[in-house]
Amino acid sequence: MSTYFHGYTTTEFQRLQEQAEFLAPEIYPGLHLPQHGQLLEIGCGVGAQTRILSRLYPNLSICSLDRNAEEIAIAGNWLEQHPRLKDTIRFVCSEFENWQTETPFDAAFICWVLEHVPDPGALLKHAALQLRSGASIHITEVQNNSLFVYPRNAAFEKYWQVYNQRQLDLEGNPFVGARMRHWLKDAGFESIEVQAHLMLRDQTQPEALKAMLVYWWNLIESTGDALVEEGYLLANERAQARDAIFALQSHPEACFFYTFVQAEATRI
Repeated sequence: MSTYFHGYTTTEFQRLQEQAEFLAPEIYPGLHLPQHGQLLEIGCGVGAQTRILSRLYPNLSICSLDRNAEEIAIAGNWLEQHPRLKDTIRFVCSEFENWQTETPFDAAFICWVLEHVPDPGALLKHAALQLRSGASIHITEVQNNSLFVYPRNAAFEKYWQVYNQRQLDLEGNPFVGARMRHWLKDAGFESIEVQAHLMLRDQTQPEALKAMLVYWWNLIESTGDALVEEGYLLANERAQARDAIFALQSHPEACFFYTFVQAEATRI
């Protein structure tokens, strides 16, 4: 696993929970998880997606894994506050590549995880080993070169460029979405469906545009300190990028365009 380039901080743990709720209306309509059975969630973090899964799929039993003990502790604290879910949800702290199930699962769920993995193909092969024949896998991932913001701004575009470069330097992959079909086939999946999902906001819906721009800045600014400290950006360049993205909220022709990728397949 690469270094999680957003870092492990209290602020980041809160951002993950807010991100999950904000993007849920975008993510879940495109997925077709089973209503019953045993679900394996790979890379659950603080359990932000687990909370949503428990609401949308109340009859699923969910095993959620993450390698970070702090995040698993936060997820566990949430579960303690919802004792009725203890019979159907469990959190496990483990490097996924070193973990093996005793009973194969009926489905697997991966959301914003492969972008942080040096070898997504190897992870998907290991995921396949945890699934029964005929089980399904459901993946949501980034495709960061799809981003277009208008009016264009050099400061914001530089921030976005170095944001992605730093993830590459940490052995992640901000362009992972487009390559999932190959990895799934190689891992032993069939009936592979890959779809790009558009998030488009403009001044025809100003409040939706504002909400997306605020969300997006919080996402990329989670790495802002590291980008400056590690020499990817100057402090004034960071400030200029911030000013640029917030100025878009009132620009009469502003628009935000981004596509993420979802893949679903069946274990042979």
